[in-house]
Amino acid sequence: TRRSSDLKDLDLLEVLPSLVLARLQQNLADNSQRMDAMIAESVAIQHRFQEAGLSYAILKGFSLWPISVPKLELRSQLDLDFLVTEESAIEARRILEDSGYRLDKINGRSWEFKANECRPSSLRDLYKAGLSRSAELHLETVSAGGSSLLSRSHKLCFHGVCMPVLSPVDLFVGQGLHLYK
Repeated sequence: TRRSSDLKDLDLLEVLPSLVLARLQQNLADNSQRMDAMIAESVAIQHRFQEAGLSYAILKGFSLWPISVPKLELRSQLDLDFLVTEESAIEARRILEDSGYRLDKINGRSWEFKANECRPSSLRDLYKAGLSRSAELHLETVSAGGSSLLSRSHKLCFHGVCMPVLSPVDLFVGQGLHLYK
């Protein structure tokens, strides 16, 4: 059996100063609301991608659930990342723009979108929902004779959408590459 080692499960919450405990509890509540909003946003965008017949997969973020990230409310996720084919990129951009995003910059094969660009006024607001939204489209390139990440994707049912995610091996490699830049 898996053993939990957090302070609540160990009945050790009293070791924290009350102000620290209150701040941690507020951050968790705020981040839970923020993640719920991000999930709803992702699901809405994905439904539109699927209705349009786009070839895409979720990168990082929610694709790591439940294996690498069993409790999304404990994760700090800042944006939504989608891998799309070059053929799907223009329509994916239109869908994001219709969802209130605007193209902020293109960096190589990544298109970065922003919406509601209110920055947290302090670290206290870091986990609050609705301050800003970001999404990225990563265009997949497949060289002649190369292998496509999208061709190896599989479906993960998540909050009312069966979303395409990278294969377990590609997820693992992607996490390592992202971690070590």
